[in-house]
Amino acid sequence: MAFSLNTRKAGEIVILDMSGRLMIGEPVLLLRNTIRRFVEDGTRKFILNLGEVSHIDSGGLGELVATYTSIRNKGGDVKLLAALGAWLGPEQVVWLAIYTGIAGGVLGVWTAAAHGYLKTAMRNVLGAFIYWGTVGLKPVPGLTLESGDAPRLAYALPILAGTLVTLWR
Repeated sequence: MAFSLNTRKAGEIVILDMSGRLMIGEPVLLLRNTIRRFVEDGTRKFILNLGEVSHIDSGGLGELVATYTSIRNKGGDVKLLAALGAWLGPEQVVWLAIYTGIAGGVLGVWTAAAHGYLKTAMRNVLGAFIYWGTVGLKPVPGLTLESGDAPRLAYALPILAGTLVTLWR
């Protein structure tokens, strides 16, 4: 599938809709020159929509990093849409979500057990299900982040574990 790039503006933001394979050569040059043209005209806010990109090679990834760095150094901002899906592919993104959920669950149980909180956590989960079954899906009083005494689990670890397992797979 050939690479294509279409631009549109939403206020002061330029949206670049890309499709095809973002690879070294013509696709990377097209992206670079398009961004450069808008930057020379004073644009500093970009959204790069990669939702229809089927593959990104190292040259495409390098150009995305260079674009981000260049725009940020000029006081601008770049947002990527669907970047992980374009890089890994849709099937791998599903596996990433599954593995990240499993890793998060395992690390959560391990953290709760290590802090002597596992019994209380299980009681809270059961209580939440009973509460939700009675009043609907509303915050459970006393179990919100503002008032809870539960240990906090950093989300970076399960996300990293899920990503590594997906890439290793």
